[in-house]
Amino acid sequence: MIYQTEKTLGELNGQVPEADRATIQQTIEDLKRVKDSDDTARIQQLTEQLQQASYAIGQQMYAQQAAAQQAAAGQAGPQGPGTGFDPGQAPFQGGFSAGGDNGDEFVDGEFREV
Repeated sequence: MIYQTEKTLGELNGQVPEADRATIQQTIEDLKRVKDSDDTARIQQLTEQLQQASYAIGQQMYAQQAAAQQAAAGQAGPQGPGTGFDPGQAPFQGGFSAGGDNGDEFVDGEFREV
């Protein structure tokens, strides 16, 4: 938990508010000091605090990424790349072939139950 949180803070350098960063780093230092002691209640308390702080960072980063994706999607518009729909394009004509895209038309087959 300590290593993972330190790594995340390092990767998100500058993206985590300084007040949150200081609180998390203090919790990490406190946890490092008590991890070898017999004070299991304090270890559990600090671990939970660190876990909650880690979750909060994850939520903040997720919200920032979602906002950036929405902004990018808003610039592309509803008929932008990846929508799979072009209102100016004719409806789908033809069919599928098992041999891939080799220009063959769809062949309809019949079957009988025996």
